[in-house]
Amino acid sequence: MFKKINFVMCACVVVTLLATDVARAVEYDKIPPPSMTRDEENLARDFKRGKAPSTDAAKAALGKEVLAALAKFTNPDEAANYTQLRKNIEGFLKERSQSAEARAVIVNTLVTGASSIAARNNYSPAARINCLAILAMLDQKAETRIDNGIAAPQPAESAYPTLKGVAERPTMPYYLRAIALQGVERHASVYFKGGWDNQKKGEVVRLANSIVDSKPATALDAKAHAWLVRRGYDLLTTCGVATAYKTALAHVADAETLPSVRLAALGYLSSVDLARMPDADKSNYFVGLSHLTRSQLVSWYEYENDL
Repeated sequence: MFKKINFVMCACVVVTLLATDVARAVEYDKIPPPSMTRDEENLARDFKRGKAPSTDAAKAALGKEVLAALAKFTNPDEAANYTQLRKNIEGFLKERSQSAEARAVIVNTLVTGASSIAARNNYSPAARINCLAILAMLDQKAETRIDNGIAAPQPAESAYPTLKGVAERPTMPYYLRAIALQGVERHASVYFKGGWDNQKKGEVVRLANSIVDSKPATALDAKAHAWLVRRGYDLLTTCGVATAYKTALAHVADAETLPSVRLAALGYLSSVDLARMPDADKSNYFVGLSHLTRSQLVSWYEYENDL
């Protein structure tokens, strides 16, 4: 079962950023929605629902409808409607009688439009967060029923370059990189064991290794950076590799590391074959685990003031 993007966290980030932007009177670019005639709206609706043939006019009309929906994320007046806007876009892909051609138009237009917004800092953080979340959860093929059960959805491979590009770019804000990395992890959960070649697998593992081994730019960035590192450990666990176990051991043993990161490191280590570790590292594992357990119990004891 795929983990859903933590939209509660996203919402908190968006509210904070919007408040900051209002205070600073920051102005971001807005995308004017494409104009559509009544005939185009009807044609897009019917094509989307499988009631109109796949013509150039139908594809163009549906593409306009998708771009108009994305454009609303760049309009600050729509901030209160972001949740509903995402649901509307998800609804584009839930028509039961939808043709493969219509789905391809929707997916391709979402990838192109959302990628353009997410990767550029002239659009608001709120718009970029929502567009990245859309890309992270976008499927090129929906979940389907098969003879012996249910076939998992296939993440949209065309969205992967944007997700990976944002996740690996150090100049991007941590909150954007974390959302993108969760999208990469979702792709890895399907394609790492079957579909990706060794070069792509190696690139993903190196990306995750570099993230869990990174440090926050400043002390003020520690919590946002921790969110990113936790997603890095999730990705390594999904890939089933032991490449970062020494970094994880260091995180578990370090009392100065945030508890959320230490727990994420511990979760990753629990997926690693400890029997293959050198004896010295096995000792470090148990020492680190003891330190983590002790620090958490001390915190609990002090909080409860239990004699």
